[in-house]
Amino acid sequence: MLSRSKTSATAASLSKSYIDATRADETTIRDLVKGETPIKFDWENRWLKGEEYAHLLNHRRAYERAFGMIEFTPKTHPESIYNDP
Repeated sequence: MLSRSKTSATAASLSKSYIDATRADETTIRDLVKGETPIKFDWENRWLKGEEYAHLLNHRRAYERAFGMIEFTPKTHPESIYNDP
């Protein structure tokens, strides 16, 4: 799972190494996900669609660099917390 790092660089200091598709239509997004460049989807206002999420996962290292995201390590807490919180 990727998340925005609280200690990462501010948005102003991040390099513009991504495509801003926050206002793009579905046809444009469908074409953009065929490439490898990170895409800034409108993830703050809606859920990502399958192909959008797949693009993020398939290119997660590029997303980490472009948006200052970090990858969390696998969980290490016991499964029982889900059954008996």
